[in-house]
Amino acid sequence: MEVRGLTPLPVEVISRILMHVDSSDISAVKKFWCNHILRLCEEHLVTPPEEELKEYTTAELEQWSMRRIRARSAPPVKWQLHSRDGCNSYDDIQIIPGGRWLLEIHDDSSVHFIDLDNDNLEQHLLLDPRAIDSDPRVCDHEFVGVDIWTDHKAPRLSFRLEGSFFNENISVISAYIYQVNLIGHGARAILVAQIIATFRRNTSNFVHAFNDHCFVYSSMNRGLGIFGYRQALDCFDYPLMECHTHTLEICPDVYP
Repeated sequence: MEVRGLTPLPVEVISRILMHVDSSDISAVKKFWCNHILRLCEEHLVTPPEEELKEYTTAELEQWSMRRIRARSAPPVKWQLHSRDGCNSYDDIQIIPGGRWLLEIHDDSSVHFIDLDNDNLEQHLLLDPRAIDSDPRVCDHEFVGVDIWTDHKAPRLSFRLEGSFFNENISVISAYIYQVNLIGHGARAILVAQIIATFRRNTSNFVHAFNDHCFVYSSMNRGLGIFGYRQALDCFDYPLMECHTHTLEICPDVYP
């Protein structure tokens, strides 16, 4: 990451100078690091801090900034392999933007999170759709996978997680959506999930996407099914969704 031009002096020099300022200038020091972080995010596309800047101390802001400034100028790192006993196998892993949180999506549809800033890499349960109810679609199924939509306008790390699965005996795909928020501060922060909606769709096509209000999937007749899932919020009995289908114009040279 090239950060020259953010300050007339190397940031390391600025950091040493700020160590000797009077206590009356602490607010100015904190403002310096806040402005520095905003410029990193705007000019160098660094993922913003997961909490509001006002929630960090001056030292935490400096540490956050310096860690990212040095990320690409540091010498090559050595691989550090960590081994631990897992509760079961997993189908997929995802890292939340910012690089701190690792999600493990298990083949039983449960999702665990790991704080990569913590040396012990302890695994914590984030959500388990089987705890919603005893619906056989949850307990006896083939898991499809999860998608994540991040709320970039939220003051703290916040995202929605959607998981889909199907039962061979049922010609529908069931989906659940959780709201996931960051709770706590700094090293003591954790992720907490809350189920907000469940629904089903009549299709065998797994290709789909979603945001904070719409669920979109490709249908077998070269169209898009669009479902406003806000109507399913706080509904946990897997209602069959009603969606609007939009026909796609597909290039005949690609799809004869």
